Parts: sequence; structure tokens; C-alpha cells
Amino acid sequence: MTILSYLQAYKENVICPNKHQSDPKKFYSNQLLESETYIGGHVECLESGVFRSDLPTSFKLDPSAYEQLMNNLDRDLQYAIRVEGKMELESVSNYDEVKDAIMENVLFLSILKPKLMF
Repeated sequence: MTILSYLQAYKENVICPNKHQSDPKKFYSNQLLESETYIGGHVECLESGVFRSDLPTSFKLDPSAYEQLMNNLDRDLQYAIRVEGKMELESVSNYDEVKDAIMENVLFLSILKPKLMF
């Protein structure tokens, strides 16, 4: 298959030449990649906080980090609401419910996680 250049297309009265498109599906170790980032000629994979459930990932969190999360939860939630959400804390009607649910999940993970092997 040859790709028609713009000059050849003009000479042959073709309105729009074929545009080369590479195969959109990229695989690595038989896993479909959603995106690739090339930095300096090599592939760089950055963990952005979003992980796919079909690719195995092992999380190892220092037990003191759970305690830090629980100690700073109120401060972090208020920051997220006021600074990132640009809202007043008083406008959040279920603040305590959300805070309690997060605290419960972090506490559950801090108790359960060391016993699980991923």
C-alpha cells in the first residue's frame, strides 16, 4: 500500500490524499495499553493514582501511613472542599457521614491489609 502525498494528490485531482494511521492498539505482555508516553527515546510509565483491575498491582503501605491518614483526615477533607472544590465547608450537608465512612475504610484497611497477600 502506498501513501499518496499532497503533491501527487494535487496532480491527480484527488481532493484529500490518504492519511497514514498507525495501528491504535498497542500491547505489552499481552495486555492492551491505553496510552504510551515517550520520554527521551524510552517508554516511561508513571503511576498516576488510577490503576486497572485487570493488571496485577501490589500495594505496600507503611503501617504508620494509615495512622497519618486517620490523623490528617479532617484537615485533608477541609482542604479538598475549600481549596480544590472552592466551596464553603458549611455548604456540605453530609460532611460527618463522608468523614466517618472514609475513616471506617482506612481503619478496616489498617487492620486487614497486613494479613492479606496480593
